Amino acid sequence: MSTAGAQGKLTIVPTPVGNLGDITLRALEVLRSADLILAEDTRTSSVLLKHYDVKKPLESHHKFNEFKTSSALVARIQEGLNVALISDAGTPGVSDPGIILAQAFGRWGNWFNQELFGKPTTLPWGLEISQSSGNFPAQYPAGTLFHPTFLYESLWNLVGAFLLIFLGNRFLKRGQTFWLYVLYYGIGRFFIEVFLRIDTSETLLGLRVHVWTSGALIVLGLIGFVAAGIRARAKAAAGIAEAPVQGSSVQQTPNSEKTAAQDSDEVSNQGKETLEESRISEKKVTEEKQATKDKEPGTQEEPADRVQTGDKQDKTPEIPWKKSKS
Repeated sequence: MSTAGAQGKLTIVPTPVGNLGDITLRALEVLRSADLILAEDTRTSSVLLKHYDVKKPLESHHKFNEFKTSSALVARIQEGLNVALISDAGTPGVSDPGIILAQAFGRWGNWFNQELFGKPTTLPWGLEISQSSGNFPAQYPAGTLFHPTFLYESLWNLVGAFLLIFLGNRFLKRGQTFWLYVLYYGIGRFFIEVFLRIDTSETLLGLRVHVWTSGALIVLGLIGFVAAGIRARAKAAAGIAEAPVQGSSVQQTPNSEKTAAQDSDEVSNQGKETLEESRISEKKVTEEKQATKDKEPGTQEEPADRVQTGDKQDKTPEIPWKKSKS
């Protein structure tokens, strides 16, 4: 699927979900002819590109930076740049169903093998197991129907795949889709293992190992989902908090620095003027003292440090001279 600009174009390229060899020739053709490749994760996509010797500029483009980069990308495409957009696996813009979809179809292998079924049932969709099969429970009579647990799990996974696509595109944060899958799959397996499965299995503390495993998946998925949400919100909050600070610093910092520099210069100049005037006054007083042998009574010297600064320069007080005898 391509969206053409004035001269350049944007092409959305699906990539393999599993085996790298599943990529199409058309996808390789587009990647090799593109001027720029946008990837959800450059580290993951570089493995695919290196495998097929695709040497093109690679930039990161995902839901956390797309609002910042989209305008610039549109402008570059309009200028004639051919851009290819890929994700880690699957088709960009459509969440990757991943392993849960594969599990939905893989479970049908249990039907061919007549294995991993549940308790006896009288429901119309009950599964008939051949009595000659080594998996047929000896304690039940021939013709007994059993719960097709593989069918339940397959349908559960199919619903989960579409649920993950829907929530992943609209509400979930980065990393939450995977952990929701772990949680969702664990819940389905837990109920099947606890209420339906009757085949023999290893036990731990009186419960089947599969029950413990399913429970562990639920706990792990819940912790991971919450942790991913907290981490994503923390990053988003940090990004939102940084933007105003950066914007305000651009507007205020130069003025603030300029004002501070001006104040510093003014204080420094005033200090220099005051110090220079003090030195001049002290020098005059010293010279006058050295030239004077006697001073008339009642005359007080003006302290050298009492020099006022301002537009008018204070005159050093005159010291009466005692006339020397001729």
